[in-house]
Amino acid sequence: MLDEVQYAPALFRHLKAVVDAQRDRTGQFLITGSQKFTLMKGVSESLAGRAVPVEEL
Repeated sequence: MLDEVQYAPALFRHLKAVVDAQRDRTGQFLITGSQKFTLMKGVSESLAGRAVPVEEL
């Protein structure tokens, strides 16, 4: 579980590499934060096809 990921935008590059190397494993990470993923500054990796965003209503 990784919390407050908006403070470490460079982390997404590493997460992408891990997920791509182990495509047969789902649910490896739970990523949380207090900012909407689409609004995060400095995030160059979208994790498209690798993550499912869930937002509280």
